[in-house]
Amino acid sequence: MKTLVSYGKFPYSLWFVMLFFRCVDLVWIQSSYVPDEYWQSLEVAHNKVFGYGYLTWEWTEGIRSYIYVTLISGLYYLLKFFDMDTAEAIITSPRILQGIISSIADVYFIRWVHEKRNGQYSWAFISWVTCYFISYCSTRTLLNTFEMNLTTIALYYYPWSPKANNLTFVLIVTLLVFARPTAAIVWLPFVLINIVSMRKPLNYFLTTYLPIGLLVSGICIALDSWMHGSIVITPWNFFKFNVLKDVGSHYGAHPSLWYFYAGIPAILGVHTFTFYYGFLKTIYNRLSKYQHDVEAQMSVCILWTLLVYSFLPHKEFRFLMPLLPMMIYISSGIFSRWSVTASSALIYIVGTIMILTNMISVLYLGQFHQVGTLETMSNLRETIKNDTNIKIVFLAPCHSFPGYSHLHANITTRYLSCLPNLENESDYQDETERFYNNTAQWLNIEYTTLYPCTLPSHLVFFNSLKIPKFLSVKNYTLHKEIFNNLHYSQPREGESIYIYRRKEIMAIINQKTCC
Repeated sequence: MKTLVSYGKFPYSLWFVMLFFRCVDLVWIQSSYVPDEYWQSLEVAHNKVFGYGYLTWEWTEGIRSYIYVTLISGLYYLLKFFDMDTAEAIITSPRILQGIISSIADVYFIRWVHEKRNGQYSWAFISWVTCYFISYCSTRTLLNTFEMNLTTIALYYYPWSPKANNLTFVLIVTLLVFARPTAAIVWLPFVLINIVSMRKPLNYFLTTYLPIGLLVSGICIALDSWMHGSIVITPWNFFKFNVLKDVGSHYGAHPSLWYFYAGIPAILGVHTFTFYYGFLKTIYNRLSKYQHDVEAQMSVCILWTLLVYSFLPHKEFRFLMPLLPMMIYISSGIFSRWSVTASSALIYIVGTIMILTNMISVLYLGQFHQVGTLETMSNLRETIKNDTNIKIVFLAPCHSFPGYSHLHANITTRYLSCLPNLENESDYQDETERFYNNTAQWLNIEYTTLYPCTLPSHLVFFNSLKIPKFLSVKNYTLHKEIFNNLHYSQPREGESIYIYRRKEIMAIINQKTCC
């Protein structure tokens, strides 16, 4: 193990090992997680490069940065230029790119631990590759994954010792704040600790942080303004909508302590107990020496971030991803110190449990949980090959399914929208809420009163939705039932997905009647 990493040089042997693990993740993870892995990355890039596709309100309002999307757009442009832009390539190549980026960040995590623990990184390596949530998200085109990658690299370059400085760290952190504005919360303690540790803090800030920050900020503002079509500062817009207008709560709210009792255990799995033990022990014993202690500085950052995040109503597991490198560092430190006196048999037992738990979790989440949406899009792609004159309507919670990035055909589609209350209307309900609150009424108004001649050729919905009368009256027949979940938890989703197709003869008769 020690031969994989050396001081100073980039360890290419280790990189190939980590690349292998991410290739395994690429194969194993054949499920969807959250809409953002498509609608805030792939769909936007597809729209920019191929000229068609739906953009969510975040992009029309200018609260999202194009930094991550630009990487995917560049990949799409290459595929288009070399006439290799098949649907399969459009879907798979961004995941491969993200897997490569993740593998590079993996290497930086191990290098960081190697240097801070005097070459002892075995338990950090084992903990990192057995954290199921990292494996689950490593090849997903989530901005949160990219944020975790850049955070990991920034932690390597961060000047941990007092009176040290590193320009690369400032560059990456500034980039992070534009890519994901909440990164400012994570990095604020580190930046303050670094500045305060200097003999002349103000001079250090003016000569190091300010010029690099202004330069990178200018480049990011120029990129976003060019891509959005007008001058825009995305971190400010993000703050305005998500904090001042609190639109995030439209997508769900959780109790204040949710991250502590649900969020952390969900993303750490078997590493939860060792992390909490190491975290609380550091807070209690070593906080007063934070300027000279790596784990103490990280504990300050983690505690601060969790406290701030706890005041924000909308919470998700993936929002904690930038904290994972620090959490695994602390957790692996407990294992490292414990293994000095533990017996070899016990060490092997613990290691085996970690490996098996990770494999079972990733296998279940990647092969049996939320797998139907991607297979549905695959089935629809085959349908499109035989008939491009179709219209697909997805009667499901907004953005439950990917869009044009997985169809790669300029056909008519419709999704139930979930636009937040941007105009401060009283008793506001988005389209998804109106549909589920009174499905029969919505269908009647939409396809009988307002647009009687616009019935879609295909309907896609979860088996939890019961609309047998509408399907019968409008002459739809079941085309395909697709497995989605082993365990069905969300009331508006289901174990299966139905694709219904309208009978062609009846559709022609109806069209003539309308005309």
